[in-house]
Amino acid sequence: MLNARSKGNSGAGSTSTAAAAAVPSQRLRLLSLIGQLLRHATYLETGVTEFGLFDVLFEGLNDLDTSIRRRAAAAFGELLFYIATQP
Repeated sequence: MLNARSKGNSGAGSTSTAAAAAVPSQRLRLLSLIGQLLRHATYLETGVTEFGLFDVLFEGLNDLDTSIRRRAAAAFGELLFYIATQP
């Protein structure tokens, strides 16, 4: 799915493929950064789903490494909290 997305749509799948290709330590940092950015965001544009953010977080939730799953769950929780609290 990642390859099809990145080949068919160069802009939308680039985040997803970058996260999938990163080594585990870089994925940990990337997911932590995403979580922190979402926690401190004051505004997200409505087109944020086009960047593949959900795909990256879901991939992290399915990872074999527990550290990656925890960070992905935390970032996903921050995203859901942001969505739930917006008017």
